[in-house]
Amino acid sequence: MHKFILSVIIMSLCFESFGQSEGISGKIVDEQQQALAYVTVFLKKSSDSTIYKVETTNEAGSFQFTGVQEGSYLLKAEFLGYKPFQKEINFKMADGKQE
Repeated sequence: MHKFILSVIIMSLCFESFGQSEGISGKIVDEQQQALAYVTVFLKKSSDSTIYKVETTNEAGSFQFTGVQEGSYLLKAEFLGYKPFQKEINFKMADGKQE
C-alpha cells in the first residue's frame, strides 16, 4: 500500500484581503513527489471528529478550505490504494495574521 505525503512545507494557511477569507490549503503528493488528483480531504473538528469541511484535490493535487474558523482540526486525506493520512492542526488568527 502506498503512502500519502502531505508536506507541512506545502501546507499553508491562506489569508486574503482583510482576513475575510481565512483558510487552509495544501498539496497532496505521493512518495515520488507526484501530485495526486481527486484525493478526498476532510477537515474534522478535533474535539469530536465531526466533519467540518470536505474537499477534493484538483488535477495539480491542490486543495483549499476557505472560511475556516479558529480552532483545532484533524486534516485527513483518503484515496483508494493509499494509506489514509491524518494530521492535527491548530488554526488561529490574531489581528488578521497567521499565528
